[in-house]
Amino acid sequence: MGRGGARAGLALIAAGWGGVAVIVREVSLPAESIAFWRVAIAAAAVLAGALVAGRGRDLVPRTGRLRLVALGLLLAVHWSLYFQAIKLSSVPLAVLLTYTGPMFIALLAPALTGERPTWLTWPALAAGTVGVAVVATDSSGSLHAGGEAVAAGLGAGFSFALLIIAGRVVSQQVPAHTFVFWETGVATAVLAPVALLSGRVSPPDAGSLLGVVVLGLVATAAGLVLFARVLRHVDAPSAGVLMFLEPVSSVLLAWLVLSEQPSPRTLVGGAVVLVSGVAVVRGEAPAPLAGASRQGV
Repeated sequence: MGRGGARAGLALIAAGWGGVAVIVREVSLPAESIAFWRVAIAAAAVLAGALVAGRGRDLVPRTGRLRLVALGLLLAVHWSLYFQAIKLSSVPLAVLLTYTGPMFIALLAPALTGERPTWLTWPALAAGTVGVAVVATDSSGSLHAGGEAVAAGLGAGFSFALLIIAGRVVSQQVPAHTFVFWETGVATAVLAPVALLSGRVSPPDAGSLLGVVVLGLVATAAGLVLFARVLRHVDAPSAGVLMFLEPVSSVLLAWLVLSEQPSPRTLVGGAVVLVSGVAVVRGEAPAPLAGASRQGV
């Protein structure tokens, strides 16, 4: 796969993932239940696909199992917080706060991967912090920027950063379907008891079934396998910039489908967050991936 084709594929995946927030908003299930069904359906689909293709043995990796388990734990936490932010507020608030992830990456990378931030990182982080504050304090009627929603969104951003840092390393070490099977399988095992004990797992009703299946099969099983494959052929800065198509797509789709029109204040604050994130990832050197592997992420 050439770099141009990989970048185009990553752009399409990111833009398509923008619809996830809209589906979550429309599905009449609690956040924990949606997250559980999404990963459970995806894990089952990847397992079935591997067995049919005669690649079942690939699902038992020789190395990196602890890292895969850690990724599954992170995925469970991330999607639970992200979906909770969507349910508590609106699609624009949830996706914009979640995309503080690149700023968290810049803060965490020196300790976890040995990457040193560039001179552009710190002014970008400062501007991004202002943008988050602008969005989080918006009191317009459609935004619902409550404290719990803001906390969930920022938690989703932090866990998103950890997923990207660790995922960049692990995706180089195991086949894509193995990566996704372990990630979603572990997340299923984590979310099942949590959701059952809280009484918030329920089977999808007729109105929610299609949305849950699309999330599990298309957005997660197929989307993550393709994502893991193209990520190997795209340098880190380009990947970071292309992933910003997801929040842009989410906000536009929420506006068109859900009539969640962002206020001018949200648009300004969100634009600052996105530009700051782009500045951070554009200033990142692609070389530290090998360093991350040496650091044992």
